[in-house]
Amino acid sequence: MSRLGQIDTARYRGTPFILVGVAALTLFALAGPAVEHRSTQSFRNVDCVLVLVDVSSSATDHADWLTSQTSARFAISGLCSRPAGLIVFSGDAYAAADMSVDHLQMGQTLSLLDAETVPNDGSRPERALALAHERLSQAKVIAGDVILLTDGGGLSEVSLLDVASLASQNTSVSIVANGEPTAQKQTHAAIGNGRVLRAEDTNALN
Repeated sequence: MSRLGQIDTARYRGTPFILVGVAALTLFALAGPAVEHRSTQSFRNVDCVLVLVDVSSSATDHADWLTSQTSARFAISGLCSRPAGLIVFSGDAYAAADMSVDHLQMGQTLSLLDAETVPNDGSRPERALALAHERLSQAKVIAGDVILLTDGGGLSEVSLLDVASLASQNTSVSIVANGEPTAQKQTHAAIGNGRVLRAEDTNALN
């Protein structure tokens, strides 16, 4: 984990997030039109994309892992001025990069992710989805997209409820699947008003 920069090992609820590669950006929830600050590459109150990456051993050992990493980097590079953020999870969920338009930095962070990134074993996508909901709510994001990169481990009725909660917040949830697009993955994407994509479907992410 030291490769990713300053790491805070606190858990995701009510505690500090991991800081990866860049300084943390404070999110101010302001009413009114969006304002972009090019000097700091931060943003206020605009739509954004959150990428949630499963770094559990089952996901990172999958044959599609490197392809899904490439897909995520491709998707982020095509966002233009839309801000994006990064959340990583296995047995717990952490913010790896705050929402920003610094897509180059985020792509570099993505390339460093592996099974050693998160110290907690397991696969808890519901925690990553809950953290995404929390951060979008705090930022008062008008509309957003969540892209969940996963092999499907840990998807359950609990994570489905989190997807439904995001959808009610005007945020779509799409899944980039390591392996086959199972019925469980399809159900999550349908509830989230999103899509299920194979890891190699990079063009469909833009």
